[in-house]
Amino acid sequence: MKSSGQPEARALEDEAERVECGDDNFPQDPKGSRIFEAEVWDDLLLSLIRVEATLAVSAKLEQLKLL
Repeated sequence: MKSSGQPEARALEDEAERVECGDDNFPQDPKGSRIFEAEVWDDLLLSLIRVEATLAVSAKLEQLKLL
């Protein structure tokens, strides 16, 4: 599964290979993979907050229907 020269795809493949191999000395993305990783975590956390809020509103609406 090699990319067709796209830098982002190659960086993701490199990161996946590093994780699979467990090699902490694998070369890091010079463009700042840690910044990219932080942005991904931020997006995931925001998505989780949205899901929790949606579930809370849904539960409240369901509760109101039962009254």
